Amino acid sequence: MLMANTRKISRTLNFLFFSAWTLLVYWLLTWPFTPGTDNGLTFIDKAVHFFLFGIFAWLMFRFIHPIKSGRYIYRPMLVLLITLLFAAFLEYKQQFIPGRYPSWLDFFSGFAGAVFALILWTRRKN
Repeated sequence: MLMANTRKISRTLNFLFFSAWTLLVYWLLTWPFTPGTDNGLTFIDKAVHFFLFGIFAWLMFRFIHPIKSGRYIYRPMLVLLITLLFAAFLEYKQQFIPGRYPSWLDFFSGFAGAVFALILWTRRKN
């Protein structure tokens, strides 16, 4: 009984951390900039996308990892698909935000961060 409660608490915490991180990523990537200003953070911007989506994928994988359905290989693929869709959605949305613009490099940096995080996580577990 104690083990079941511990799993339930752990799963709830994983969900809360994942949800909070998702909201933080959304807020950071949809924050308007002053139009016409160049922030000059091209390399740092790509590293931030790599980090944000790497943590996003890792937290999502921790949340769905205990689910006992399907084969193990499908879970990382599901995480990558959802991360890909979330990154694409945010890049699309940026075209409507003052001072923001969509970027393929941002999109691929975020996806690369997710792939990197999942590779590290799955190697650690094996």
